[in-house]
Amino acid sequence: MNTDHPPSQSPSDAQWTNPDQLLPTSIFPYYVRQCIAKVSNYLDENASEAYKTNGGPNLAQTWARVTKPAEEAGEAIAELILLTGQNPRKPADPAAYAKLLKELSDTAWAAIFAIEHMTNDHNETDSVLRAGLEKALQRVEDGASNAKP
Repeated sequence: MNTDHPPSQSPSDAQWTNPDQLLPTSIFPYYVRQCIAKVSNYLDENASEAYKTNGGPNLAQTWARVTKPAEEAGEAIAELILLTGQNPRKPADPAAYAKLLKELSDTAWAAIFAIEHMTNDHNETDSVLRAGLEKALQRVEDGASNAKP
């Protein structure tokens, strides 16, 4: 994998083209976008042939990639239950905090890899993620301007 920065981008890769923008043009550095593409390609290329072709080209892999964040979220929920002691049959476990954070990270990355699988283009993946973050920031801006004094 090439970790060089493209000639048109600085090493920080966070450039605002308009001072009114909430976010830079790219939210992930070039290297991170390359890493996302590398992991996504690895996951696609290393699934078994039977799995990849079951039901048509890439259908099973697409289902697996899109549903993986839900699987990871379920694991995060299980750790939250252990952390809080919500289930009386399972005592609260302070060690579940670190596991919860790990599962939340796995959930976030699984979602990013699913987007990359669908776009097959790390720049488009970055644009999708940037748009989602802009939407969240705009809601904050709108909420702050509508707040009661």
